[in-house]
Amino acid sequence: MTAQADPLTSRADYAAFLARLADMLKTVLAPSTQESAHVQLTPLPGFDKPVESLLVGVRFAGALCLLNFGQSAVDPDLYFLDVELQRPKQSSLFLKDYVVHHRLHGPEQFRFRLSEQSLEAGIDKLLDTVRALLNVQLRPVLEGGAWVTAPVDWGDYK
Repeated sequence: MTAQADPLTSRADYAAFLARLADMLKTVLAPSTQESAHVQLTPLPGFDKPVESLLVGVRFAGALCLLNFGQSAVDPDLYFLDVELQRPKQSSLFLKDYVVHHRLHGPEQFRFRLSEQSLEAGIDKLLDTVRALLNVQLRPVLEGGAWVTAPVDWGDYK
């Protein structure tokens, strides 16, 4: 029986994300602990196999931060990062919806194309956006202060 490779380190994109995330967390002003990291498989209608992504959980005093990093199933040149803050008895806060609702910047800050920049530069761009939000606008939430909400942007879905 052969040993299977660890999917968190055998994929260069996941390994790079985890390493850069650890460095980024050192610069977030609210103390945190990485709780979990695993590969998530999400079935999508019309696709033969589920879409794979890396889901990382980071615990802060006032919220759990879930970072979902992956490569588009439709366009392998496109990478994305979805970030969600959770607190018991509160509705989830999706950072992409938060920045759009507060007109901080557009949703393109949570994706990049390999044809436009290196994997490392793209990951750094994604994490710089998250770091800025966590250190400035959302720091009180991470420290256990008042919860904030943002309406979910359903796009063209009705």
